[in-house]
Amino acid sequence: QVRVNPTPGSASSKEAAMSAKSEASLEPNGSPDSSSPKQEAEFIEFDICLVKVEGGQVKIGADVARKDGCLKIRNIHDGLISDWNAAHPDQVVLKKDLIIDVNGVNGDQNMLLYQITNDTVLNLKLRRYTDSPASP
Repeated sequence: QVRVNPTPGSASSKEAAMSAKSEASLEPNGSPDSSSPKQEAEFIEFDICLVKVEGGQVKIGADVARKDGCLKIRNIHDGLISDWNAAHPDQVVLKKDLIIDVNGVNGDQNMLLYQITNDTVLNLKLRRYTDSPASP
């Protein structure tokens, strides 16, 4: 812990204490103190399975944006995802969800799109970032 004792004629005790608090949260190399809480984003991951049926739905029904090795869902339309959502109200796919894996392929958004376009059975792993802890 860092203590700062103000000298007469210098910053107030309150300012000194605030300075000490900010200094205490840094390691000597300027990185955050390892004992402070991490600011990592929290997320959940879940799996869904979509099947293209000949004569039926063959499109997943989503607009996606390529993003850092995954696909971010921008909009959901009629298609396999909306069918999934109707059949699985406890595990719906939402806008902003990330498709991070398709049939074991991950890390390359072009390969994810290739799998979605060419495979009949789509085992998707999705990631959803949570802005705050879940409500009870």
